[in-house]
Amino acid sequence: MIDINELIISQYQHSPSLVQICQEIITGLDVDLPAQQFFDNYLNLDTCNDYGLDIWGRIVGIDRVLQVTQNYPTFGFYIDGVAEQPWKPWNYGVFYAGTTTAGVDANTELYRRLVKAKALANNLDGSTASINFALSLLFKGRGEAYVIDNQDMTITYHFGFTLTTEDQAILGIAGILPRPAGVKDNIMQDLPRSQIFGFYIDGVAEQPYRPFNFGVFVP
Repeated sequence: MIDINELIISQYQHSPSLVQICQEIITGLDVDLPAQQFFDNYLNLDTCNDYGLDIWGRIVGIDRVLQVTQNYPTFGFYIDGVAEQPWKPWNYGVFYAGTTTAGVDANTELYRRLVKAKALANNLDGSTASINFALSLLFKGRGEAYVIDNQDMTITYHFGFTLTTEDQAILGIAGILPRPAGVKDNIMQDLPRSQIFGFYIDGVAEQPYRPFNFGVFVP
């Protein structure tokens, strides 16, 4: 432990208030914490705890709170005489009032990936390789995620899986993905077969395919 007398000059060593302040500071700092434990909890981005992640988040400039779009059941019945299944009747839906968002705290591991991606974006050059590296970090284990250079001052982020509202909130964070200055970005995702329009293949009904008004053409 640190000797308080070594911190306070002699004429103030018997001041009750000053001694108490020094004792509380020493207790709060926990100076006996092993160096390896301190490194793991606060400095090592791969192992740091929530408090350490919050510190890293402030350093790289990214908040833990994600602005996620809320999908409320919408009240309604028909459009041009065709029933729209997603719309709800009385007491089961609300009047549409525009898109609403709500703040949601990212869990520890998601926030760890966000901090890493933002740290990379702060230092990478915006090349295709660097963007792909950031995408592989953000969506690790989810499926294909890569960027396409369209050769016309635009790029397209392609995802081989359906993006959740949380994924869309991540992509909406300013500066989370490195991007060359003056280049417009687009997002393309693969739809599951359950959302694609169609009826038969070789005379065999494909249940995942949908009829009119319940599916979309594959672009």
